Amino acid sequence: MPMGNNSAAAFDTAQVKRLPNGAFGFAAATVGWQTPYRQQYFRGKVFVVVDGGTFSAASNFAASLRAQRRIVVLGQESGGAEAGANGGILSSVALPQTHMVLQLPHFRLLSACKRPELGRGVRPDVEIIPTPRQLAQHTDAVLLQLGHILR
Repeated sequence: MPMGNNSAAAFDTAQVKRLPNGAFGFAAATVGWQTPYRQQYFRGKVFVVVDGGTFSAASNFAASLRAQRRIVVLGQESGGAEAGANGGILSSVALPQTHMVLQLPHFRLLSACKRPELGRGVRPDVEIIPTPRQLAQHTDAVLLQLGHILR
């Protein structure tokens, strides 16, 4: 069974640096604020759909976008936390007696949400819960509701 990335290379200072507050952060120049040209700003309404299947980076994206822009979140509470996620590089450690393999994340990825409700996902502004009939007929309740909102 593969044991994952157990090398110290994951903490290579070319990729990761210690910040003044003692935490670690990515050193890549591509990480950080990106400023688009003013003529390319999108000025329309933005709708983001989330539900219980929205985890990890998708949940982080929805929470961060909401914290930085005026958007409308539709659907059901996300499965991933509003505060952020553990992830990035994972190390695997096999326990000697049980041979159980633990995966340990190297990073805590935080969303831009200033006051996340810990233990909760991204909660929608407009909660849309599909009816049993919509589920049985594979009808997209969110798209139906969005059509009513846009009228």
